Amino acid sequence: MSNSSDLRPTSSWLRRLWAGLALADPPHQPPAPVEPVSPTVGGPRPPEPPAAPAPELAAAALRELTAQLASLPTRLEQQLESQQSSLQATLLERLATLEKQVSRVGREQFKATTLAESQYEQTTATLEMLRAADARHTSELELLQQHLAQTRAQQQHDVALALLPIADSLDEALRAGEQLLTTAGAPIERGWLARTLGLDTPYLRRIASMHEAVQHWLVGLTYVRQRVFDLLAEAGIEPIPTANQVFDPHLHRVLDLASSSATHPDGTIISELRRGYCMGSRIIRHADVVVASDAYTTPLGGSPTAPADVDRSNG
Repeated sequence: MSNSSDLRPTSSWLRRLWAGLALADPPHQPPAPVEPVSPTVGGPRPPEPPAAPAPELAAAALRELTAQLASLPTRLEQQLESQQSSLQATLLERLATLEKQVSRVGREQFKATTLAESQYEQTTATLEMLRAADARHTSELELLQQHLAQTRAQQQHDVALALLPIADSLDEALRAGEQLLTTAGAPIERGWLARTLGLDTPYLRRIASMHEAVQHWLVGLTYVRQRVFDLLAEAGIEPIPTANQVFDPHLHRVLDLASSSATHPDGTIISELRRGYCMGSRIIRHADVVVASDAYTTPLGGSPTAPADVDRSNG
């Protein structure tokens, strides 16, 4: 802070001191010529020159100047302390303001950091929930797929069981029709020989027509049976092979025995009584077969006999 008001008296006293010194000891100059003034009768008198200042006035100014110079360090020190106090107060005020700003920024940063940590924790928890839900849904989907596969397999099994009687009926019908044609024999050829021998009669012609109709009927049954087999194959169900196969207790069931021969050695399947079916490695129904056996004999005048240890019901 400036203290110009304290210096003003000093400046005035300096001016007064210099003025007094100048009057007390004027510079050596030649005296100005004094023009004679002719006295005029009744005219104004010329002004008198100013009186010289007394030496006491110069001494007082000097003493006052000396006192002010003696007190000048004190006043300068007071001014310096005042400026330092003012500067310190300003610095403290600015420091307090800066501390408040830093504290406010710190609180805001703390709030922002806390909010970010909270959002991160919420995001992490949400991700964990999503992962758990995804794992649960994947497990449920796998269980559902397994259940659907089991249901599909069970449905295919049920369809196969429903179609098997139809296939058995078609096999029996074809077997019966072929046996009928074999028993009836071949139809007589029409021509002049049949007419000459008297074999070309309406009855024989009707028998030949029936023979031909049975053949066509058997052909139609064959197509129907093949269609049933195709449906079973689409469901993954295949017939168990038996022709010229060695008896396998896992696939076949013995219902009868027959004597072995060169074409059917011991343990081979001679004929199939009822077709068996499987779905992959799963047996739906065993095939009922007749198996050749060396222990099977036919006594003279009696019926065929089989070994005592052969169970014909389940093979």
